[in-house]
Amino acid sequence: MNLLITCWALLLAGQDLRHRRLPNIGLLLGWLFGLGAYLLTGSLPLGHSLGTGGLALALGLVGFFPFYMGGWMGAGDVKLMAVIGWLGGIDVLLATFVFGSLLAGGLALGQRLLPRLFRQLLSAPGTAPRLSTRLPYGACLALAMVGLVWLGTPASLAGIRP
Repeated sequence: MNLLITCWALLLAGQDLRHRRLPNIGLLLGWLFGLGAYLLTGSLPLGHSLGTGGLALALGLVGFFPFYMGGWMGAGDVKLMAVIGWLGGIDVLLATFVFGSLLAGGLALGQRLLPRLFRQLLSAPGTAPRLSTRLPYGACLALAMVGLVWLGTPASLAGIRP
């Protein structure tokens, strides 16, 4: 399961890095993957119940919608947070938000301190290098989730179960 989640998240991260968009079909596939895992195994991919996943999905949508309204997140980022909650539960959702935000902050700092390097790294292939003002926040969230899938959440590493 971890390998499939990793592939899914890395594909979404690549889309966000390249196009600054998270395609709805990719987000829907993540949700369907969670549903399929539940139907096959009786739990969501990262071991949570259907109720916990549904609650985390709702928290992802409702809790992060104000960030979209404030212009701090894109709609795809909010939907990605909902799917991350669905797949991993509330602990993965919150840890992804924290570590994804730290990663995005580091990216923003690097973009500010080394604009020429980041102009090359973050410009779409085949286009003239330019420094986008929009950070690929969804990519940061997806990469944070991959790390949490393989390493565990801070709570799980401390032996705390929600």
